[in-house]
Order: sequence, then C-alpha cells, then structure tokens
Amino acid sequence: MKIKVTVSSFGEQVLEVGADASLNELLTLVKEAYGGEVPLKSMRFGYPPQQVELCGHDGKEELGELGISGGERIVFACESGGLDARESRIPPNLDGALSPPNKITMQPGMTLEIHEVPDDNSCLFHAISYALYKDTATSQQLREVVAREVEADPVAYSDSIVGRPNREYAAWIRKRDSWGGAIEIAILSKYLATAMFVLDIDAGRYEKFNEDKYNEFIVLVFSGIHYDTLQLSIAGAAVPQTVFDSSEPDSDVLLVRASEVASKMKKAGLSFNTYRERIRCNQCGTVLLGDREVSQHAKQTGHIDFGQVSAYQ
Repeated sequence: MKIKVTVSSFGEQVLEVGADASLNELLTLVKEAYGGEVPLKSMRFGYPPQQVELCGHDGKEELGELGISGGERIVFACESGGLDARESRIPPNLDGALSPPNKITMQPGMTLEIHEVPDDNSCLFHAISYALYKDTATSQQLREVVAREVEADPVAYSDSIVGRPNREYAAWIRKRDSWGGAIEIAILSKYLATAMFVLDIDAGRYEKFNEDKYNEFIVLVFSGIHYDTLQLSIAGAAVPQTVFDSSEPDSDVLLVRASEVASKMKKAGLSFNTYRERIRCNQCGTVLLGDREVSQHAKQTGHIDFGQVSAYQ
C-alpha cells in the first residue's frame, strides 16, 4: 500500500509498504528514503490527527493496528538539533528580478511558492485541506466541523460574536458559497491540532492562530479576498512540503522568506486592501468598497470573480 510521508524540513515522499508491515519497518523505510539517520521524534496521522511519540516505542505493532491504511498521510517530527546539511541556514534569495512574483528560490533545489486553490468562495477551506491532505476533497468536511463546533457552543459563538443567530450561522457556513474567516481558522486550527499562520499580502504581516499550542503549522496566504497555501518544493521530493515545525531551527527564516514572496506579490498588484480600496465584480461590473460589500455581493449574486479598481478609473 502507498503512504504519503512528510518529515519536517526534509519534504514529502510517497512510500510503498506491505499491508502487514510493522511500525519499525515503516520507520526503516522512512530513514532509507530520506538518506540516513533521520532523528524521528513523533508521528501524526488520521482525521482528526492522532500523535504517536516514537521515543521508547517498541514499534512492533502492525500499521493496521495503529489505524494506518493505504493512502494515509503521516507527518514525522524530528528531534531538534539533529538535522543534516540539508537543514543549514538558508542563504539569500537567489532569484533574479524577473522571477515570478509568487515564488522565491531559497537555495538550489528548494523553492518557496504559493499554491493556488480554486477561487469559488470555499478558498479558505480548500487552502487548509490542501495544506494538510494535498487535495481539496475534505473542504466540505471542514465546513461541517466548523458548523458543529458553532452549534455545540452557543456561548462562545453567540449571536454578537458571529454576527447572526448561532444556528443560522451554522447553517450558513455549511453552504459552499459562504466565505470563511478568522472564526473558521481558529476552530479548525484547534480541531486539526495545527497552528495556522495567515500572511496578509497587503499588510505584510502574520496573524497567528494557536502558535503557543502546536509546533506544527501551515501558512495561509491572504490577498484580501482570497486564500492560498504556502508550500516548499524540494528537488527529489514527490510532493511539496506544506506542514512546517516551529521547533526546527530554520522555521523563522522560512517565515521571513514567505514575507518576501508576499512583498513581491504586492508589488505585482496581487493584493487588495479591502478596507480602503474599491473592488470591481468582474462578472457584472459592480464597484464595491471593502470586504463587507464584496462578501454581501457574493452572497446575493453568487459571483466570485473580483478585481481591484485602478486609481484612474
């Protein structure tokens, strides 16, 4: 069976293991795949995530006994200070002035870039789903998680907090054309046991959710009206890395470099200041001011294609 494996700072690969393989056999395959003695500390898998500490674990259980089956995605964390030369401090940006605005070369064979998700009013859920599962198949499930959490706690998610009656909000967020925001990010960060950092392209700063609770984090890049996912593409890795670990020595450098990508995107006109700038609906031509008007227009019409209005129009 095939299993997607992520090792912090080493990227992701797809490994083939026997259906009756033990945890020890999997760990051996992982270390071989990543070229040596990778200092594995713990692993996380499942939906919602389960975590297994590897220190002192005999590893004799079959993967099936742990609840791991074909198609599973497993994220391994490493012991701090045990990384090899691939985790050395990242040198200056190697890109030329004409490089695409949504990516930066961090070092030869390692590119930090923005993965674009569909622009269909579910972009927040798509971005989170892609970051954790490498596809958007769970986007609607994530909406359901939010709706149930809101319904289960009418005090924390009171009418004044969510802006409408509690149950009405839960029904609204279940709809595919409803935009998600801070409330949804906070709920899903806790549910998925993953910190979520939102990088605002226009403001050039992060809004961090649960950074003090979880070492693992994802980065959502927000243009003002759309969310995408930050990913690190590493030469030789089967798939890009989208889940990072704040305990790794280069995590701060990664965030700085991501801010550089955001700066490039802003200079290229790929951000929207939704508090002061006018936004045009590209489907009907209506000019709107601020994210509230955009959100209301999207809800009323189902339109999803918006663009910034030039200062000369």
